[in-house]
Amino acid sequence: MAHLTESPEMTPGRAAPVMLLRNYSGGLMYPFITLLEVPKLVYFPRRVVKLF
Repeated sequence: MAHLTESPEMTPGRAAPVMLLRNYSGGLMYPFITLLEVPKLVYFPRRVVKLF
């Protein structure tokens, strides 16, 4: 299937949650992340950045 739109560029802001989830799942003995953990892992760093 052909894509009609181009993919957005990977910026540092978009790459940060991806790397966070990758590092988090790599450090677990059970390598699967639940749907409950993903919003928490993405929310807290954004909240900290907004405070500063």
